[in-house]
Amino acid sequence: MTSLPQLYFYLVLHAIFVGSSLGWQFPSLQRRRQAGKISSPAESSRTSIRIAPTAFDDWCTSIGIEKQKLEHTCKEGIPGISVRSTSSLASGECAIVLPVEAAIVVLHDDDADNNNVVISPIPDLLCDKAWNQAHQKLKLACILLSEHKKGEASTYKGYIDHLPPISGPGRARCDTLDRWTQAQLTALQSPGLVEIIVKRAEMDVEWFESLQSDSDVSREQFDWALDIVRTRAFAGDYSVPNNGEGNDIALLPVVDDLNHQETSLSYDIDPESSSLSQSPGQTKINFPPVAHVLGRTSTAICWVAHEIHESNSEVAHSYLHGVKSIGEDFLIEWGFIPSILDANIITVQGVPILTRGDGRIENESTALETIRKAIEISEPVAFSTDNRPSDGDVWRCIADACDKEADSLRFDSHDAGGTLLVLPTSEDDDDDSLARRRHAITESFLQGKTKLLRNASKWARHQEQMCQKALS
Repeated sequence: MTSLPQLYFYLVLHAIFVGSSLGWQFPSLQRRRQAGKISSPAESSRTSIRIAPTAFDDWCTSIGIEKQKLEHTCKEGIPGISVRSTSSLASGECAIVLPVEAAIVVLHDDDADNNNVVISPIPDLLCDKAWNQAHQKLKLACILLSEHKKGEASTYKGYIDHLPPISGPGRARCDTLDRWTQAQLTALQSPGLVEIIVKRAEMDVEWFESLQSDSDVSREQFDWALDIVRTRAFAGDYSVPNNGEGNDIALLPVVDDLNHQETSLSYDIDPESSSLSQSPGQTKINFPPVAHVLGRTSTAICWVAHEIHESNSEVAHSYLHGVKSIGEDFLIEWGFIPSILDANIITVQGVPILTRGDGRIENESTALETIRKAIEISEPVAFSTDNRPSDGDVWRCIADACDKEADSLRFDSHDAGGTLLVLPTSEDDDDDSLARRRHAITESFLQGKTKLLRNASKWARHQEQMCQKALS
């Protein structure tokens, strides 16, 4: 049976999933970020290799994409891992000019007929009814599949060939939690996260079944297209002329090859809105509009360097803004985590609270009072101050909750204080590097979460001692 604290945690994570599904979606690009953000010791020792101009470069030139000062680098012979500058870039210099017609776009407001019905642009995959009911991500995935089926006749042939393949070497560049085995998901030791992925898998089945029965699209192809969209798509304004609303979604060649810097995810948690008798506080993910990172002209999308880039330096831009990053959310949305986690959500007496990297609590005074009220309801016993939990009692409760969760985590590391855990792999994993990558992500996630929990416990114990000194 799910405990009440677990229920609140599941609901908070569910709010994250729903919000991200309906709201702004910013790019992930984890297939290249592993090159520098999350890697095994062996991977981290590899160096980028310059590659000669490719068919993708020829395609970019033919379709009018300008990127004179940028070149792709690769690792282990797989091109497109990251992008480096061939000469220095000044802050504010436009480095990529992408004609709107070079992007694969789904507009928020499709042109409808007199009956407000949009005619499906890809009737071989989605009928008119299915198109009008489909989520934007499903539409974009199906357009990508349609272009893939055209083969040499596709305008986007050079771009599609440049993307991670449907199978084989390089597929891991768009790996998401949806492709993890049940054993690998279980190893993350986050039931709420796994529950969300299970629900998303059910949604994917419904989406796949909405395709035309004679579409001749395999489930492997469909999963690939969804993973490409989930890991690479940008939200923004891609209409011509642009309307400034930013509710469209698109795949942006070259732009989606830029490594992204590890900035943070912004949260707004109000513990006071959550108690044992009320619904939990809502967690909000603030995705900045793509216009904050990309510029628009009437006919093109432009990437402008936000800082100085020396020659041969990796080119990156921020994809999240804020002061916090939470491992579960990066895993849910993009299948990777930043190298350093600086925030964590934990439930204390059914109250979700956000702890920062230094162990301090966001909205501390509100959180303490809300937890105090929850304790009064769940543990109606005499406390040190007027039969109410004192601040010291509340801090002790927080520390105990953090220690309990930290003690329960197991990870494959002898020197981090955890119980040895060997991540099981599936017989279906014919790519050992993929299994190793997932193993490394799991270990990094658990170690990062454990560190955050210990920091929060340490801070709470300190605060408890301060409260005791004040009373003595």
